Amino acid sequence: MRSWLSSNTIRYLLLTWLGALLLQLVPMMQAHAIDWWALGAQAVATLAGVLVRMAQPDINAPVDALNRRNPQP
Repeated sequence: MRSWLSSNTIRYLLLTWLGALLLQLVPMMQAHAIDWWALGAQAVATLAGVLVRMAQPDINAPVDALNRRNPQP
C-alpha cells in the first residue's frame, strides 16, 4: 500500500484545486469582493475526489475509516 501523498491522482487534484482557486481569485480581487460560496463549492468538489481516491484499497489514507482492508479467507 502506498502513502496517499505518493498518489499522482491526489497530487493532480490538489494542483488543479490550486490552479482553479487562483483563477477564481483574480477577478474577485479585481472587483474587491470575494465569493466564498464559489470558492467553497470548488473546494468541496476537489475534496470529494481526493476522498474517493483515498478510499481505494491501494492507498494508505491518513484517516483509518478510509482504509479498506481485504478480508482474509
